[in-house]
This record gives sequence, C-alpha cells and structure tokens, in this order.
Amino acid sequence: MLIGDIDIHPFTDGVFRASPAYFGDHARPDGHEDLFTRHGMAWLPIGCFLVRTRDRTILVDAGMGPDIADASPRRLLIGGQLPLGLRALGVAPADVTDVVCTHLHSDHCGWLFDTDAVPMFPDATIWFGAGDWDHFVEGPAAMREHIRHGLLAASQSGDRLRLVSGDTTIAPGVTLTLTPGHTPGHVCVIVSLRRPARVAARRRDRLPGPA
Repeated sequence: MLIGDIDIHPFTDGVFRASPAYFGDHARPDGHEDLFTRHGMAWLPIGCFLVRTRDRTILVDAGMGPDIADASPRRLLIGGQLPLGLRALGVAPADVTDVVCTHLHSDHCGWLFDTDAVPMFPDATIWFGAGDWDHFVEGPAAMREHIRHGLLAASQSGDRLRLVSGDTTIAPGVTLTLTPGHTPGHVCVIVSLRRPARVAARRRDRLPGPA
C-alpha cells in the first residue's frame, strides 16, 4: 500500500487462536460463523507492519517472538514468523531504523530482544507510550523477563528508547498518537500525506526515568 511516497506492508508473526470465551463470558459463535470458522474458534494474525519512508524503515509491532503462549482452550498464540516476513520484504534486522510498539503486551514486543536481552534490531530506536514503561517495565504487569532486562539495559546505554507522552512525529508523514485504554501507554500510528503542523509543534517524548 502506498500513501504518497510511504510504502506500507502488513505481515504476521504467527497466529492467535481464540475461543468465544476470550471475548467475554457470554460470547457465542452462533451468528458469527464467518469469524469462528474452525472448531468454533477464531483464527487471527499476530499482525505487524513495515513502513518505509524515504530514509526510514519502521517496524510497527515486534510480534510474539519465537514463543508459544498456550492457555487452551481460551487462547493459543504461536509466534516465530517475523524474521521470515522481513526477509520476504528484503529487510534485514540491521536495516530497521525504528521499532514502534503500539503497547507492551507480549505479542507486540516479543522480538525486541533475544533471550540474553541482546537487541534484535541493533540500530533501531524503540518507541512506545510512556505509560507502558511505568505499567510493564517498572510496574506490576506481566512481561517476559528478557524483554524487561533488555529495556532496562537500553535505558542506561544511550538514546535508543523514546517514551512517548504526547502526539509525536517520528518521520515525515508518520505520527504516533496516544490512545490509552487497552494499556496505559497504548499508541496508534498515523500515516498521512502531510505532516500535521499541530503535531509537529507539540512533539513530546522522553527517555526512561524520572519525568
């Protein structure tokens, strides 16, 4: 998909199989057979996007990682496909200039670091909502330990982390806007033909640590 000269490619890190109960105690597949297509389950992608501008290669969401989260029958998540998806697009990990995590649930940040907390995208700046740092990294919410350790190490080693606390343009035509709710720091990515002047004027981001 092209928006002006910005190229967007959707791809997937794996599959998320969900029972009706995942969507609520009273949810039923009846009347939604187009969604619950096999054995009464919904089969959803663990979605990622690659956004290419003239000089930036931006990964939106870092998938599940090479992991399985099995809480059957309610839900099952199987990751592991993100590197293959990038390779199919002709992108190596070192080509990625920015990684945007819309939030820090495990199926959106799983490829940020390997199990030794080494960055998977060695030259990338990592962007996410400041509220998620407080909630996941320094707070009580569940997070894989190697991801937490990687983020903490990155916060001490330079300017690789950018914690967004207001609408922020990260590249011409690519803007992050805060949409808290699903998580405290949830952000959405807006790709547009023109850089919004009001957002450019209000750009606010911070490094981890005290405000």
